[in-house]
Amino acid sequence: MLMPQVPSLYDPAEDLLSEDGIALFVAEALETGDAAYIANARCVAARARHLLMTRNGPAEEVGMQTPGHEEGRA
Repeated sequence: MLMPQVPSLYDPAEDLLSEDGIALFVAEALETGDAAYIANARCVAARARHLLMTRNGPAEEVGMQTPGHEEGRA
């Protein structure tokens, strides 16, 4: 008899602690070619970036660019 699957409370976004880690996570998902997996990885990456901003302050502190503040623009 198969046991019903219990949803996991684990959120991988909580373990992605840097922009480099997030980029690697998404890159590895892209290598699978699985559209659903890639879409899920992008959602995880968005949550991870939000967590980085709430932990570290403004976007500039975590290597992100804010609109109007891209390199080469004043």
